[in-house]
Amino acid sequence: MSCVLVVGAGGHGKVVADAIMEIGRWEHVAFVDDGIPAGSKVLGCPVVGSVGQLNDLRADYRECVIAIGDNGRRWQLMQMALKAGFDMPAIIHPHAQISPSASIGAGTVVMAGAVIQAESRLGLGVIVNTSASVDHDCEVDDATHICPGVHLGGGVRIGRKCWIGIGSTVREGVQIGANAVIGAAAGVLNDIPGGVTAVGLPARIRPARG
Repeated sequence: MSCVLVVGAGGHGKVVADAIMEIGRWEHVAFVDDGIPAGSKVLGCPVVGSVGQLNDLRADYRECVIAIGDNGRRWQLMQMALKAGFDMPAIIHPHAQISPSASIGAGTVVMAGAVIQAESRLGLGVIVNTSASVDHDCEVDDATHICPGVHLGGGVRIGRKCWIGIGSTVREGVQIGANAVIGAAAGVLNDIPGGVTAVGLPARIRPARG
């Protein structure tokens, strides 16, 4: 029987599990979560243990997906699961549209209504959330979260572990450095360096708190 383990049974985990069930490739879906007791059910699927039990669960589950919205924690758990020997499938909702020339990395999730256009590349453990669009020739590096309703113009480059906030837009050709945060509904018209937070329209870097 084909089985997949979803690590994280919160809101994002539920949406990931929904996508998995819509795909219909797996006969059995189960959750791992530190905050929900084993034996509970989420969306009708069993919770079979905690994150600390991943090594033990590898005997029963060959594949797993890390369904944690926080980029750093998602990346950390991906490394843990890979070390334990899990395979990391990409999860692409049947109602997403993916160009045949696009590249989708392991452990990446593309939600319902999302569009990935020609020759765009998504790295490992990326989230492209509900109804977001990634236009042609974009590069989205590992563990970045493209939130619901985001629109990336063609040729955008986004570094690792970025957070691109809900409803924001990024003009074609713009580059955003690693670990940057783009605020909700921002309009990014110019390059943004790594490690900063940018908000507004046009997006401007928010000064760090002293």
